[in-house]
Amino acid sequence: MQKRRETRLVVNLICRIRQDDGWHDARIRNISCRGIGALSATPPAIGQYAELRRGSAVIVARVVWQHGNSSGLRSQDKIDIQALLGQSGAAKEGPFEPTSTERRRQPREDSLVNAMERSRHRSSIFQYAMLGVASLAAALFASSMVRDVFSAPLTAVARALPGASGDLP
Repeated sequence: MQKRRETRLVVNLICRIRQDDGWHDARIRNISCRGIGALSATPPAIGQYAELRRGSAVIVARVVWQHGNSSGLRSQDKIDIQALLGQSGAAKEGPFEPTSTERRRQPREDSLVNAMERSRHRSSIFQYAMLGVASLAAALFASSMVRDVFSAPLTAVARALPGASGDLP
């Protein structure tokens, strides 16, 4: 005897789905107490875990089937269907056009990594600038010392030469 399938509620809900490669737009097509039928431009692979977010509702589920842009996800925990349906802007009329582009200018999970890279880059520029300033100061100091060391003997040589006025130019 075949296991009975859970009763499914047909819906048309826009959500975001996070997979291994980042966040994508998706549409929930049907819901049961432990399963979701979803449609997205880049559906997750079978066996992969995905996180669906709609407003404050969060569902973590494993992909049990995938065909084209459609996929079926099974949640270990019961899905709060009312929480999903209660969000404002529950459904938009018209055909769903999936997109694989990231809506956010900068994904949230990468913001710390990007900030760290920017900080590392700035500190590297600062280090090179300080090294350049220190090198310039050392070169000026060294040239001053060399001038002081050689000025006394050269002045003496210049005075000893016939027709010398005694002052170096």
